[in-house]
Amino acid sequence: MVKHVDWTIHSFVEARTAIERVLDALGLGTYLFDVEPRDDGWQVKVECQSREGWKVVSVDVERDALARSLHDDAARERLLVTFRDRIGACALPPRSEAR
Repeated sequence: MVKHVDWTIHSFVEARTAIERVLDALGLGTYLFDVEPRDDGWQVKVECQSREGWKVVSVDVERDALARSLHDDAARERLLVTFRDRIGACALPPRSEAR
């Protein structure tokens, strides 16, 4: 059974804002991203520059995780860890330099 999910402009804005904050906190030099709704959450596609060229990474995120990360430090930290692990090969600064 497919459940009906109400996606609103507000939820898209929250999702994009949350991802932008996470990616900025990782200190990526050059990147593009897109956030797409799925039945059970979001799919975030990040294009980032690695030492070997551009790389595309897709990360599935629970629907409420992005909104929570805007107001909950622990939720934001979990997203940071997830994205840091998945983006790996992008030109990330050492952890001591990441914001």
